Amino acid sequence: MTDKARRGRPRNPAVDRAILDMALTLFIEGGLDNVSYDQISRRSGVSRAAIYRRWASRPQLLVAAIEARTADDDASPPDWAERDFRARLDWFILQTPKLMLSPFYRRLAGEIIAQPQARADLTFLFNETIARPQRLIFARLMQAAITEDIIDEAAPADLIYDMLYGALLNRLVSHTDGGGEDEVRRYLVGLLATLGLKTGN
Repeated sequence: MTDKARRGRPRNPAVDRAILDMALTLFIEGGLDNVSYDQISRRSGVSRAAIYRRWASRPQLLVAAIEARTADDDASPPDWAERDFRARLDWFILQTPKLMLSPFYRRLAGEIIAQPQARADLTFLFNETIARPQRLIFARLMQAAITEDIIDEAAPADLIYDMLYGALLNRLVSHTDGGGEDEVRRYLVGLLATLGLKTGN
């Protein structure tokens, strides 16, 4: 058998994207229980075997789906390292409400809160696609604030992050319509000011 035969045919990026987009659509429509390989196969036109060869579990599939959806958007702007604290903070305030009001985020957060013990797979998905990248962005923001003597270097960045996102998440699930980007942004600015990170606006 030749090396080429052993490797098999290369994966088709269009097929990969069709699978990932349909997985995300099904998740938003009905949660993780709605994401089955049979459903994805029926609605995407890709065989169940082809889907399983690519992703062996639903959490893996959904992590890949959200990564594909955001592949063109870096976790932070390309000139992030050159921006001062205020510029970083402005970007953070602009982007955070967009993330939290996205259908994917709202569905995922809602299911975790509804079934926190039974859905370890959803917690994994949330951590991989949202919590970890956002915590890294916030850590960079805090480092800029410390460098510019805006906050003390002993400020507990992880604790501030947990307080901030805990309050945002609580507000999100207590308002069924999400409140709109502008309203969430005003709430975020108020939280940041309470935590000692005033925007100057």
